[in-house]
Amino acid sequence: LSDGREYRDTREFKQLLLKDMDAFQMTFLEKLATFGMRRTMGFADREELKKIATASKAGDYRLRDLIECFVCSDLFKSR
Repeated sequence: LSDGREYRDTREFKQLLLKDMDAFQMTFLEKLATFGMRRTMGFADREELKKIATASKAGDYRLRDLIECFVCSDLFKSR
């Protein structure tokens, strides 16, 4: 990986991702928001993205919860 961590197979790669689940979720959410909003996410969007990530984290990182939190957010509604 870019930070120097190594893995040998998919099982080890999955474990590395699970250790960084918050960062993975935030990156995924940012890409989802970029697609859904049809624009690049900027500094002004950061706080709203953090709120969405926190709300969806309560759902144990399920994709369905993340998408629902995004679609119901003020960020998406104000597009």
